[in-house]
Amino acid sequence: IKEASELSDLPPEFRADFLADMARMAEAVQSVTDCYKLNYEALGNICHHLHWHVFPRYADDAERLKPIWMVDEVIPYDEATHGDIRREIGMILG
Repeated sequence: IKEASELSDLPPEFRADFLADMARMAEAVQSVTDCYKLNYEALGNICHHLHWHVFPRYADDAERLKPIWMVDEVIPYDEATHGDIRREIGMILG
């Protein structure tokens, strides 16, 4: 598939597979993080290719009602802190 910057750029059968993979990934993230909600983001304003960011949100998050891009405290990825979560998700997804 040539570069796609929008979901609508994908052929219907590939789009269905792509969304099924997203749902599978979401199930894995929810299972591992025990979050109460997932926020999905597909902006592509800077990187003009189709990709998604998935953010687990937690009930005890003081800013849980804000969109993820308006959260004041951003916690960057750190392998020592988040590596086990990444590995668990990877194992579920195979």
